[in-house]
Amino acid sequence: MEENEFTSIGELQGYSQERVAALLMMDQRNRLLLQFRDPFPHIAHPGRWSMFGGHVEGNEDLRQTCAREIKEELGINLDLQSLVPFVKFVCDPPELVDQIYVFTTRERIQVSQISLGEGAGFAVLTPIQLKMLDIPRSVRPVIEHFISEELIRLQDSYYY
Repeated sequence: MEENEFTSIGELQGYSQERVAALLMMDQRNRLLLQFRDPFPHIAHPGRWSMFGGHVEGNEDLRQTCAREIKEELGINLDLQSLVPFVKFVCDPPELVDQIYVFTTRERIQVSQISLGEGAGFAVLTPIQLKMLDIPRSVRPVIEHFISEELIRLQDSYYY
């Protein structure tokens, strides 16, 4: 998979070559699944809401990393072919400038499937609920873009 399959949000030049694969996924009721991050100071965005995902390890490609992280963090096996490249961006704060590659999937999560393996918690959230959460400034535009794309897709499928 080529990194150019992802739409860029912001400038990616001159930042760390560390890569992270993350996932934005909806549940059966069209709510967005997010992770409440652990409070550890050595991780990005401790104690805040963000996406599930993690760093590329060894010879993994981004798709393999995303599927592995979802298995580790949620206990869910995803079909690699169901993962669709979405956007790439650079994480903030400045000391953690990893390049984040976000996938989406048409698969819908069922909350009863989740076995939380990492993070302090999770939630499935409506767009209105998302507005009230402490979401990092580099992550919020990604989530808002995803929600707007999903709403368009859902609206289009409603009329067909």
